[in-house]
Amino acid sequence: MRLKGVAGRAVVACLVAAVVAFVALAVVGYTRAGTAVALGLVLGSINGALAERALGAGVSPRLSSIPRLAVLIGCGTFCTINYDSVISSALAIVVTIAFAILIARSMSSERPNRVQALAEWAFSYVRSTSNENAPDASSFVVPLAATIGFYILVANYLDFLPITLIPNVHPANTDVNQTAAMAIVVFVLLHWYNIRLRGFRGYLLYYTRPHELPVWARAIFTPLNVIEEIVKPVTLALRLFGNLLAGLLMLYVIGLLLPPVIATPVVAIWKLFDVLFIGLIQAFIFMLLTLVYFGLAREGFEQEHSH
Repeated sequence: MRLKGVAGRAVVACLVAAVVAFVALAVVGYTRAGTAVALGLVLGSINGALAERALGAGVSPRLSSIPRLAVLIGCGTFCTINYDSVISSALAIVVTIAFAILIARSMSSERPNRVQALAEWAFSYVRSTSNENAPDASSFVVPLAATIGFYILVANYLDFLPITLIPNVHPANTDVNQTAAMAIVVFVLLHWYNIRLRGFRGYLLYYTRPHELPVWARAIFTPLNVIEEIVKPVTLALRLFGNLLAGLLMLYVIGLLLPPVIATPVVAIWKLFDVLFIGLIQAFIFMLLTLVYFGLAREGFEQEHSH
């Protein structure tokens, strides 16, 4: 792809900034940090140029690459299979599995590397948080939360690459179908765990909490408790999707408000911040809420069985 005019000059400016950042950090002894920052600016400049060119045409770069090709099974919206959703999710899954295999093979008990130390620290955090919230469910909650968190992180970080140039491919978590699917998995397992924990009768009584209130007051709280449980997967899905969508809208706003020669480097810096930090935070929040929800499913269980 050839970049001409202001877009090309802005990319050159970002590349020069990447070189300067690398040299400056390398001089003070932070070579690896300089490499990371320079690489981020390079990838951001490429994505920024693509965004600037698309925005110059009046469309969003991600939205323009989503033609919404679909297979209609014949039973309404919920029976529609979108090609772009399946392809984008499959790409993120393959990359996640590949990274997981590479990390596992690089681990050594004799000479642990930094990646291994980071992976072990993250897994220990998930396990300790699960033990605090739902100790009897850690055997499946820990793998579930750790896998979801790692998958969301990898899927978000794929946005560093100009994957929207590939037909029918976009960052997986910018599709509400993807985030809703993960939320539904958590929702189903959460209520299966609650039924296994309390039994079916106890599961129904769970919706009448707080149990220390009289019967008439518990009847008032029952619909509120039902709504609370229904809202959990909705907020889980829309929180992740909405934050990533906000990053998309920021690209559009930057392209509208700033001239192209300024917009492209600003978009590059925003992409670096949006993907690197917001992507990490959203993966952490989704994982943490998964653990917290399983802990909330145990609410009142010890008091009920202490009598």
